[in-house]
Amino acid sequence: RMKHRILPSILAIASAALAYRLQPYFDKDIRKAWDYAERCFSSDYYDARALFRMYASSLNLEMHSIPLDIPDHDDLTIDVAIYRGNEKNVLIHMSGTHGVEGFAGSAVQSSILGGEKRKFWQSAVKFTEVGSKSNNNLPTVVLVHALNPYGFAKLRRWNENNVDLNRNFLNTQQFIQRLALDANRHGYVDFYDLFNPPAALGWMDPYLPLALYNIIKHGYANMKKSLVTGSYHHPKGIFYGGSELQQSNKLLSTFLQNELDVEQVDRVGLVDVHTGLGPKGFDTIITPNDEKSSYIDRDVLVSILQDDNLDIEKRIVAFGKDSSAASGYGDVVGTVEEGIG
Repeated sequence: RMKHRILPSILAIASAALAYRLQPYFDKDIRKAWDYAERCFSSDYYDARALFRMYASSLNLEMHSIPLDIPDHDDLTIDVAIYRGNEKNVLIHMSGTHGVEGFAGSAVQSSILGGEKRKFWQSAVKFTEVGSKSNNNLPTVVLVHALNPYGFAKLRRWNENNVDLNRNFLNTQQFIQRLALDANRHGYVDFYDLFNPPAALGWMDPYLPLALYNIIKHGYANMKKSLVTGSYHHPKGIFYGGSELQQSNKLLSTFLQNELDVEQVDRVGLVDVHTGLGPKGFDTIITPNDEKSSYIDRDVLVSILQDDNLDIEKRIVAFGKDSSAASGYGDVVGTVEEGIG
């Protein structure tokens, strides 16, 4: 009798679980969101680049393709689409600074150009074709696709030289200063083998217990700071900032200086899309440090996120602020924001 009672219960639980898993397929709103996402996300770097080019070209945006000189990789480019609005105000939107994170950033850019705002862009482009840029209230918009095309194509966070481009925007003197600092000032050397295992991990490898032990002993916040602050002394380690400005950063900087009338620019806004920080499934806006944040209209940021049912205060945080998604980043240098913004 007990078996006869258990079997229906198991079947009921299994049916409920299956219904839960299949529910999205029957929910029109979810299916619509999925279909829209499928039109924006791509399977690899080359498909993402083709989609970006297609949407930008169809809107008659100004297109540029910047090739990178990487041995045995002759088809990797940073692609840029420009809407020439008011030259005094410039908005730069970037994807793929951290290579593989470009899947999300590229999808955002495809959504911007090919989604619900498409008619807006068509009207804006038409206006600039017949009107004066000086009377245009819209800023000049620069969409930078795949700052790190090598990492995007190879599914890596770092570039072709194992450099983190978001720690690399430094000048020659700043690189010298970084090398003069204690390589272990935040504990990177102490945890080097933990951060950079010398070999592929096996099933019986004690890595995870060791990592948990160190987190408990030293604290998650300290471990995170040791890692994300990066290193300028260990070329084979993760979060390596390099010893010189990398070609991607150099090429983009030169391009922007040549294409924008820098002397006329009063304000620059920079959006650099990343993944991995903040509540899962929700956008998090990480602003610069407190001094620079004073120039940002917080009400505008709140209006961007107000449709989501999640605490907005946890999703608009300052770079390096404790007890937030951006904690541990206080001593990070060489970011894209520093180099371009």
